[in-house]
Amino acid sequence: MNQQYNGGRDADFDDHYGDYGFVSHRDPGLGIFNVNFIRSPGHNRGYSVIDALKTCINKLFIIRGRACRSEFWWYMLVVWILVIPLIPHLLTNNIVVMIIEYVLNISVVAVAVRRLHDKDRSGLWVLPVFIPYLGFLYTLLLMFCFCFRGTPKANKYGVDPLA
Repeated sequence: MNQQYNGGRDADFDDHYGDYGFVSHRDPGLGIFNVNFIRSPGHNRGYSVIDALKTCINKLFIIRGRACRSEFWWYMLVVWILVIPLIPHLLTNNIVVMIIEYVLNISVVAVAVRRLHDKDRSGLWVLPVFIPYLGFLYTLLLMFCFCFRGTPKANKYGVDPLA
């Protein structure tokens, strides 16, 4: 079926919202907050910090789909900025801080799985991270691999997030 873009007025054509950009996640019902936002027209360069955070918050526990490099790295930077001040509080067994840490860890695993999907790899590739001692080295290897561009066209996990 050949679909033409008609300014977002066609219900079957759910990739666009107006004339300004694309919905970042290509599947409007996925997010826990269902945050729809307009991306800038020059979106093929990657996400801005705000776009990356909105996308990751919208897909906080979602492992389906793909995450581009900028989405992954901006989110990781913000998480690291949030986590580093909380480390001393973890030693005091503060329950609120522990809950925040668990939520952040789960969301990082989810965005890592989506980043693996962008590389056309299964999300199961993230499991060796949890092996004691070797997991740290494997994490460094994954971080190195995440520096490179994902599959430029659609793969079995979805369309290119920058398309």
